[in-house]
Amino acid sequence: MDFHHFSYLKTKKQLALLLDKRFHHHFTNEQIKAIQSLILPTFILKSNQDNFTEVKENIINNKDEYVIKSSTDSRGRAIFIGKSMNQDDWNSLVEQTVDGAFVIQKFIKSKQTMVVCPQSGKEVLMNTSLAIFIIEGKSVGLNARSSPSLIQNIFAGGIMQVIYLVN
Repeated sequence: MDFHHFSYLKTKKQLALLLDKRFHHHFTNEQIKAIQSLILPTFILKSNQDNFTEVKENIINNKDEYVIKSSTDSRGRAIFIGKSMNQDDWNSLVEQTVDGAFVIQKFIKSKQTMVVCPQSGKEVLMNTSLAIFIIEGKSVGLNARSSPSLIQNIFAGGIMQVIYLVN
């Protein structure tokens, strides 16, 4: 199975909708628990939401905790990591996300590990994260994504290694 292009999402906004309590009546309690435990906290910044000012100020004041992504882009493009930006650029970006085609997610810190670079065959220090594959409700594999940058995407200079597959 080729996991490089494996996704059912057309837009990252679907992640925010799955986590939105207004839609939980469409799911069983077991499904809601799975959604909440497996999906990275993702939300859309809308000017008409009840706590808009509070949420926006939290994102601005805690930029190192967040990442902003285009909701429709892929391959490691249009990803803005708060801790990698200066405060003025971050503030401007947050303003652009309001009512726009962006999602905001919690930034998950990766581990720095030694990885064998496929191009050189040498060990290099890279940022690495682990992910599980779930198909039909069952965990079927584990992979590692590594990159010299904080954006760990194989199309943005990263590598993927399948660690384990269940037959």
